[in-house]
Amino acid sequence: LQVAGVEVPRALEAVSTAGLPLHRLPLSGSTAGTLALSWRGALRNALMDADLRVTPRTRRGQLPLSAAVQASVDFRQETVQVHRLEAETQFTRLNGQGRLSPDSDFNLDLEAASLAELEPMVVAWRGSRAQDLPIDFSGRASFRGTVQGELRSPALAGYMELHDFTTNVLIPSLHAPRKGAIKTAAAPRRLRARWDLLQGEVQYSPSGESIRHGLLRRGKASVEIDASVGLANGAYDRRRPFTAHVKLQDISAGDLQKLAGSHCPVTGIVSGELQVSGGAGPLRGSGRIA
Repeated sequence: LQVAGVEVPRALEAVSTAGLPLHRLPLSGSTAGTLALSWRGALRNALMDADLRVTPRTRRGQLPLSAAVQASVDFRQETVQVHRLEAETQFTRLNGQGRLSPDSDFNLDLEAASLAELEPMVVAWRGSRAQDLPIDFSGRASFRGTVQGELRSPALAGYMELHDFTTNVLIPSLHAPRKGAIKTAAAPRRLRARWDLLQGEVQYSPSGESIRHGLLRRGKASVEIDASVGLANGAYDRRRPFTAHVKLQDISAGDLQKLAGSHCPVTGIVSGELQVSGGAGPLRGSGRIA
């Protein structure tokens, strides 16, 4: 089959499933290329080799995409062997190669010169859960790693860097009502902080995410992080367990208070180490500070 002029949204609709809702992605482009099929018996036994190119198109509310894809599809085994995937938008480049299947093993290389460009993609994919993400879509990023497992619930692992970005963390109120006072639900707070760099080894799955050998930098201050948090089907849930091991180096007391959301009349330079864990039960921690 010689394909020409197929709009990307229509092509994504054709291959979307409930577990892999590709039709949500706001991408625009025109697809052309060759599809070669062969099969014996029922069409569900077909094998297909695809060699496709996508030319970007400007559409209101969509992200113009250019891409080249060479892949082999086994419909009976529900497996796609990607020989070559190169995709680009104005600020983002993605390369991929490997197997996409119920037992995926796919190598991914992503560079984004502006994370703001990807915000509509993430919001479309995650829906209301995008509000729970602990960072704003700003700065630039890179990721090199693998995608494994089922596509409806993939596991990602690799090395990530974020530059010039802002954390946006929702903190539940820890204040208990005074004795005799009417018990009301205290509104949570959002703590925002600007950072120069975050780098580390990250892992994500619908049941949890973690960062190992992480490093946060802001000016001369640095924070080393090893942390993990449990997720409920990919969403944050305060009842899920979490642990964090944090080392602080040369952080001003003023900056540290901004991060903690406090306002004590203290100045100085802070270094120290903190171990915290929590979840459905009480928050626990220990450490040292100078």
